[in-house]
Amino acid sequence: MLAHEQLHFDITELYARKLRKALQTYEPDEKMKKELDAIYSKVEKQRRQMQTQFDKETNHSINKEAEFKWRVFIKQELDKLSEFSN
Repeated sequence: MLAHEQLHFDITELYARKLRKALQTYEPDEKMKKELDAIYSKVEKQRRQMQTQFDKETNHSINKEAEFKWRVFIKQELDKLSEFSN
């Protein structure tokens, strides 16, 4: 169960990195608040969708094979965004 919950945490970290990447490339203008809200909303929506998909495919940690595939996938995705880990 702990490993399953750790993957939920790792998915959230993945999307935190995606948000940091998006914010790093953002160039402020007069619509800054609206644009930043839109960036955050998009990333957060994707995060929630992935969390739901993860639970569905792993049947909330019952399907160990699917969970292993997710663990590998999330690690690869985190590694791709390692420069945004802080």
